[in-house]
Amino acid sequence: MDNPFIIGKNVYLRPLELEDSACYVKWLNDGEITRSLAYMRRFPINMVREKEFIQEKYKSTNDIILGIVFKPDNNLIGSIGLHEINPVNRTAVLGILIGDKNYHNKGLGTEVVKLMLNYGFNTLNLHRISLEVNADNTGAIRCYEKSGFKLEGRLREDYYFDGKYKDKLIMGILKSEQPVSD
Repeated sequence: MDNPFIIGKNVYLRPLELEDSACYVKWLNDGEITRSLAYMRRFPINMVREKEFIQEKYKSTNDIILGIVFKPDNNLIGSIGLHEINPVNRTAVLGILIGDKNYHNKGLGTEVVKLMLNYGFNTLNLHRISLEVNADNTGAIRCYEKSGFKLEGRLREDYYFDGKYKDKLIMGILKSEQPVSD
């Protein structure tokens, strides 16, 4: 294994490295991948910007971002992070990207989200973790619900995509609602 930080059944989470930038540039310039992201990337990205992003996140005391590695083949398939970590309110915002399309729809997202929730609640002692998700991203919503997230609100016509305004959902989970690990 390549520097694992959190180990699950099918995946492990590890710190991102600057060398990972090539994967992210490929994924983040793929419209099929980015159309499902809540922050809807609109501009192309290059290696310089992606390396800056990784360096910035590792300097931050309010963010933790980890690479997702599929254990059987040791491939980096995406990342997951806790952002806007607030130590006073004990809150954070979850973000996930499974960029390698070969690993979509295999249940890995649920495993990864549960690993990060366990880390957030039981290691960082967070009380609440929230996220935003595009209302038409049914696969992600199902993953979040399986992980214990509850729908908390809807931002109507919050973003513009494919010639239409679309809704975004706000979901959250409290430490007391954390599901038992598999």
